[in-house]
Amino acid sequence: MQHYQNPYLLHYCVLEDLPAEIEKQIIQKAEILLGEATLELAVIGSSHFLHLPNCFCELLTCAPPLLTKALFSQQQVKENFEFTHSFRKLKVYHYTFSLFFHHFKKNEFDVFEKNILNQPALLCQTFEKESAITSIQVLENQKNKIEIQTWHTYPETLIAVQTQSSIVLE
Repeated sequence: MQHYQNPYLLHYCVLEDLPAEIEKQIIQKAEILLGEATLELAVIGSSHFLHLPNCFCELLTCAPPLLTKALFSQQQVKENFEFTHSFRKLKVYHYTFSLFFHHFKKNEFDVFEKNILNQPALLCQTFEKESAITSIQVLENQKNKIEIQTWHTYPETLIAVQTQSSIVLE
């Protein structure tokens, strides 16, 4: 019996730092300079993280993680969702995360996935067993501001989950 990922079991977390157990799940990783800091981005399974060392870590996973680091927020996401926070003591002036569910018909979904594969992406991982894709794109990158978009596709439910994260440093 084939096991599929379920977009309605996603867990969104904002942590003080990246948990060691998540680091072991990295499939692809990239780093981007943000001001004087380095932002780490990674595909972990069919999920992702954004990590600003010594500041915070955004984590979207298909199962609730075993959290060992200080937690700012955790929520199981089942519908469109938005989170905004300022980590003033951590030099992050403004952080926003948005998540959207996109529902498709079969023929629309196939076209959508092909379009994702043709978009320029910092990281893009296809999962052949599930026919799924996780893609991380940089939408904007200025000296102290970055905007990241991710796509997570779920062919068995004909759903794509889009996230958008914005980080502004002081």
